Amino acid sequence: ERQTEAIMRGARLLWLALVLLGLLFVLGAITLDIAALVLPKWVRWDLSAASGLSSNSRGLFTSCSGGKCVDVSGIIKEGEQQCTTCNANDANIKYYSIISLRLSSWALHVIALVIEGFTAFGCMFYLAKVRCCTESPSAQKAQTCLSASGFLLWTAAIFATIGNIVFSYGLTTEKIYPGNGLNDVYASQSAAWQSAAVETFDTSIIFTWLSICLAFTASWLWLSAAYVQTPAHVSFNPTVTISQTPLFSTTKSLTRT
Repeated sequence: ERQTEAIMRGARLLWLALVLLGLLFVLGAITLDIAALVLPKWVRWDLSAASGLSSNSRGLFTSCSGGKCVDVSGIIKEGEQQCTTCNANDANIKYYSIISLRLSSWALHVIALVIEGFTAFGCMFYLAKVRCCTESPSAQKAQTCLSASGFLLWTAAIFATIGNIVFSYGLTTEKIYPGNGLNDVYASQSAAWQSAAVETFDTSIIFTWLSICLAFTASWLWLSAAYVQTPAHVSFNPTVTISQTPLFSTTKSLTRT
């Protein structure tokens, strides 16, 4: 009996460590995505000399050329100033469309990070409380925590994925201006990714996959531990409510029913 309890205790500690590590990996992945979107010099614009514009690097709020940085409208406004045949209304519509795409991508990633951070630290607090307190958590509370955190994690993943799609679409929109004079200014423009940006998103993807692998490993570990020692039986006795039924005991051995 003591050997079984020791195995279960070790399995739970390993499961807890894997779950927390997976949550940290997801937080790191989304944080890197936001860094690549916001910070300047992650995406570089390579422009030919014929366009009259020098090479620029830009973030969400700034556009830099050499040591000089301007506001978010930098490269777009430069193109408009050099385009003598552009329709002002079309140029403004495209400008605000691009700004909307940039801000939407950033906002989606920030929302994903907030949801993921709330879920991660909420789970950490709950697990730490369970670990430190003498009273065992109920099966109902544990199931509610798992269901809510799983829903929030999927929601955060959806927001982050949509944010990446919007970001890629925004890059395409910024370099395609068909049907007006802006096309002449940006004809030779290519939105080339800097190696730093590529490496950042690659690292983000690795973190995400590591989190998924850890989640699967933790789930199978939990199932294996349950196979070694089955969880406490939930009684349907009217005098014993589900909320009072312990998920596992922290002070004494589980009694089999």
